[in-house]
Amino acid sequence: MVIACFNYVNLSFSRVFKQLYSLHIQKLMGARSGQLSMQLFADTFMTVGFGFLIAQLIQFDLLGIMNRIMSIQVPVNFLYSSQMLPVTFGFILLLACIPALYMSWRLPDMSVSMYNNFYRGKAKGRIITSLAIVQFVISFILIIGNISVRRQISLLYDKAENYKGIYIFSVGDNKTSMLRLKENIGSLSGIQAVALSNPIYEWPLSEFSPNGTYESYTSEDGDEEVMEVMGYKLLKGLPWKEVIERYPHPVYLNRTWAQSLFPDGELPVGSLIKEYEPRLKDRPPFGDDHVIAGVVEDYFKLYIPNSLETPVDKGIIGFARDGTDLKVRIAPGNASVIKQIYKEWDLLYPGNYLEHESLYDKVLGNNKKLFELSDLLMMYSVISILLTCFGLFGMTLYAIEQRTKEIGIRKVNGSTTWQIIKLLDRQFIIWIGIAFVIAVPVTWWLLNQWMQSFVYRAAFSVWTYILSFFIVVGITLLTVSWHSFKAASGNPVKALRNE
Repeated sequence: MVIACFNYVNLSFSRVFKQLYSLHIQKLMGARSGQLSMQLFADTFMTVGFGFLIAQLIQFDLLGIMNRIMSIQVPVNFLYSSQMLPVTFGFILLLACIPALYMSWRLPDMSVSMYNNFYRGKAKGRIITSLAIVQFVISFILIIGNISVRRQISLLYDKAENYKGIYIFSVGDNKTSMLRLKENIGSLSGIQAVALSNPIYEWPLSEFSPNGTYESYTSEDGDEEVMEVMGYKLLKGLPWKEVIERYPHPVYLNRTWAQSLFPDGELPVGSLIKEYEPRLKDRPPFGDDHVIAGVVEDYFKLYIPNSLETPVDKGIIGFARDGTDLKVRIAPGNASVIKQIYKEWDLLYPGNYLEHESLYDKVLGNNKKLFELSDLLMMYSVISILLTCFGLFGMTLYAIEQRTKEIGIRKVNGSTTWQIIKLLDRQFIIWIGIAFVIAVPVTWWLLNQWMQSFVYRAAFSVWTYILSFFIVVGITLLTVSWHSFKAASGNPVKALRNE
């Protein structure tokens, strides 16, 4: 809205100059001031009204996209309800009547010399410059923000990559054994590994503290294939399949928990876990045979909320010969094997319920807000760039009209077309440079505040700012260079005669 209002002002400056000549001709032909005022009012009012009608057509196409981005359901008929219509028409009348009344009151009695003194002075030049710089600043903020959010999404994809191809099959109760299904599908083409496991639980380590927080840990257990299916990386200790043959209940700690228990790096393999973490003594399921077997790399949480905002906490993996869930790692490009798994299930338990979910989709789905923010910034960035281009169109006309005589004199004195283009484009490059200097600290502060909510953060890159600079410069030059070339390649004698 800010950019659109600035564009309206800038375009009016270039448009009014041409309207004055038409008005004076009409006066000479006998038109009265009242008639000219009515003509200007109708012209401005209809311009806004026509824009509103076009917006209504676009609105039908974009409403569905907006609902998807914002995860809302606004019906089309709401836009024409008793709640919205008064607001909409009030807004349209405000946008249409104020400039229309000003134009119809001011222009009929204004001469070209009065226009030159009022609209072409240094004060108005500073206003135009300020408005242009603000537009570029907004564009920079949106583009840099959009690129930064995209980098954060790339980090999310990297974190979720390990879970691509992993599916959990469950029946929703603890009565139906999944062991027979595991035996039947283990040899299917496209299946890399199958493991019986139990759901991941979060257990408290301590009671609530006075400030309302408490420590907890996540517990996951599975059979001899669970480490292969989940792809957990062993950092220290004995291999999984070796340790389950040696101990009845081995446990693996994640790196975060191991570092808090063993800061010196020494890992007491074979020792009871509850001897080093006294808070586990009275916590199920730890007994006198749960021993430390090793340390695995920190893994991305798989329960809600499992997002980039969720901190790495204490985690433990144990051994269980049976489980209520079936975790399956499927080779890339073999998702069709899921249908075969359901066929095997129907043969074993005809008519019984079975469901599955993708861990990869679950991780991405629990970061839905990040994708929504990215879509919003992308939409705003595109709108901002389009509106800025429209504004540049008007400002270029305005700048060329101001310097018509100067361009003609320079051409007569031997300036080349390329030199004239550089002269006309230079002020826009200066505006972009000033806007860039303003936008960099502003976006850095905004992004830093936004990043505080994330535990996992994409690394800062100066290329984000450099890329945004070249995007804005490229779009600006594409927008203004046509007018600059047309003015620079014109007949200087004609320009001086018209001036």
